[in-house]
Amino acid sequence: MANIVDPEAVRSVVLRALMRKLGAAGRAHNHLDEGSKLLELGIIDSEDLIEIILDVEAQCGYEFNPQEIDLETGLTLRSLIGAFVTRG
Repeated sequence: MANIVDPEAVRSVVLRALMRKLGAAGRAHNHLDEGSKLLELGIIDSEDLIEIILDVEAQCGYEFNPQEIDLETGLTLRSLIGAFVTRG
């Protein structure tokens, strides 16, 4: 039986991290949705992205696969969640 990524578990970890970032910056998060372009909107930067990836890997046991996202089209919540795969 193949291991399947639980997108809700990943989403939960990612959202908690994003809410911390937005709260620390004093920004509202009520406009954040699955298609929000996280880097373009200034919600996170590259350092924050690495931190979120490490959080998901540690808390969920999934591995980030950078080939699963296309930064040219913009990093969205949806694409970030979809970039995690089961380990090995």
